[in-house]
Amino acid sequence: MLNEINELINLVQEYSKANYPNYKIYSILLYGGACKYHFGLKDSFGDYDLNLFLVSKQMQEHISTRGFPKRIGKFREKKIEVMRNLIVKDNEQFDEQELINFMKKQKSKRWHDNKRGILHNPALIVYPISKKIF
Repeated sequence: MLNEINELINLVQEYSKANYPNYKIYSILLYGGACKYHFGLKDSFGDYDLNLFLVSKQMQEHISTRGFPKRIGKFREKKIEVMRNLIVKDNEQFDEQELINFMKKQKSKRWHDNKRGILHNPALIVYPISKKIF
């Protein structure tokens, strides 16, 4: 699955460069069924759910971070769906604990629902490091 994740990262990086050229990728998070499958908790999955965290020292343009994920294409016949979050901070260097704190501060059901929320299920940081965090 490591080659698969690297190919997904490349597709998300291309999407980010094309759509958000003024922002740097802070992190990419894999969650949902594909993540559960990766850890042997599910026999199959329907799509790749990814969260793209962009970072900048200041807000440069509007980025929709609410609503539905953007479908950016297919990979191995499965949809790739990307949600976006913007982190505005002076230091654009990745900090794992800062990312976790940012996620915990989010208010939506997508993050906090007890059964399906990202914070209550396996999630894997796939960029810039590879690490299970929940």
